[in-house]
Amino acid sequence: IAAGIVCARYGLLPGQQAVRAPVATVEGRVYRISQFGSSLVEAGAFLKNADELRTAKGSRAILRLAGGRQVEIGERSDISLARSWRGTTFDLKQGRLIAEASDPGQRAFYVTSGDLSVPVRAALLSLDSGAKGSRVAIARGSARIAQGQNVFDLAAGQQSQERRRAELL
Repeated sequence: IAAGIVCARYGLLPGQQAVRAPVATVEGRVYRISQFGSSLVEAGAFLKNADELRTAKGSRAILRLAGGRQVEIGERSDISLARSWRGTTFDLKQGRLIAEASDPGQRAFYVTSGDLSVPVRAALLSLDSGAKGSRVAIARGSARIAQGQNVFDLAAGQQSQERRRAELL
């Protein structure tokens, strides 16, 4: 059981191949966060399954996937990268990302934040996540948005916002 848990955590099970997303450009400081600490990421580095990235103030990075697909991470953003049975997922914990895919025939990759999930296929979209919630805006193409139990379509020029409920301690 322990071996299975470790393999699942590090993406070694079938269908969880290691994602190798190259960092195309870095402006400012971008950090790879792990259980052992943090390290600076430079252009040309490869990201693997379960890697977490954070950008500093005034910093940004562009990650390129196969087929011309790319994800731009804005300043003060925190994302993690995962590969599962359904595909590659960029989970935005806070900050902003812009995702672009131009070939509708390619397999979709996903961007998520909280309970918001967006498959990116033949679209250009922005996803923002903060203390008050998440917002997705479509600049080109369209996307089917899953927000909790609700599923709806957004087209170019439309946006949707998910508000987080304030939790009392």
